[in-house]
Amino acid sequence: MSGAASATPHAPDGLTHAALLSKLCSPSSSSSDRLIAAHRLNEAFASCASLRDAEQLARQLCTDALCHALVRLAADADELSELSLHLMINLTAHAHAHARLAAAGVLPVLVACVRLAEPHVQLPGLALLSLLAEEPPLIPALLRAGVCKLIANLCTRLDARDVHWLLEIAEAVLEAPQTLRPEHSQQLLQALQPMAQEGARERLGDRDARRLSRVLGLLAVTTTAVPKHLVQSAKSSHSMPVPAAPLAWS
Repeated sequence: MSGAASATPHAPDGLTHAALLSKLCSPSSSSSDRLIAAHRLNEAFASCASLRDAEQLARQLCTDALCHALVRLAADADELSELSLHLMINLTAHAHAHARLAAAGVLPVLVACVRLAEPHVQLPGLALLSLLAEEPPLIPALLRAGVCKLIANLCTRLDARDVHWLLEIAEAVLEAPQTLRPEHSQQLLQALQPMAQEGARERLGDRDARRLSRVLGLLAVTTTAVPKHLVQSAKSSHSMPVPAAPLAWS
C-alpha cells in the first residue's frame, strides 16, 4: 500500500501528516515551525510514486484550515514563503483545492506577492496563478485581484523563457470574455502588443509565439483596439494545451 493511502501516513522524517498539519495550522506555531512543516509535506508529495498517490495525498491534506494557514504563510513575505506556494501547487492535484484556496483568500495575496517578489518566489507564484486560472469560476475573482495589471507589470520584467506563464494566464482569462471589462482588455493589449513586434517575437520561441497569436486572436474578440496586422486568424493559430505547473512528484 502506498504511503499516501496508508492508515497512518508519515512524512519522510517520520512525523505523521496529522502532526505536520497541526503545526502548520496552529496559531501558536512559530514561522520557522510552519515553514518546516510545509517543507516536510512537500517532501511527502515528492515521494509519491504516481499521480494517483499525489491525488490521494492532496485529498487527505486539503482542508479549509490548511488552505487558510498557507495563505497566511505566503502573506508573511518570509524569504522562504515559496514553500507555501509549492505546497499549494501540490494540493491542486485534488480537484477541490482550487476553490478552497480561493475561498481562503489566496488570489489577492498571490497577485501582490508575485508583483513584488524575487524570482524564486515569483515563478512558483505564477505557476500557481496559472493553475487557478484554469478554473472558469475563479476568473472573476482573479480579475478583481488585478491579474491583468499584474501581467502588464511583468511583461517587460520577466525573462523570455518565463513569459509563457503570463501568456497561459492571459489565455485562460480571455476564454471567459463575459467577465472582462474594457480596462482588462486594454491592460492585456498594452502588455502583449509589443511582444508581437518584429524582433520581440523571436525571443519567445515557436510555442510561445503561437500562444501569443492565439491570445491576440482572443483579444480581438473582446476589443476592436487590436491592430489587424498583429492578429492572426484563429484558424491559423493552434490551440496550445496549458501545461501543468511543475508539481513536486512530476
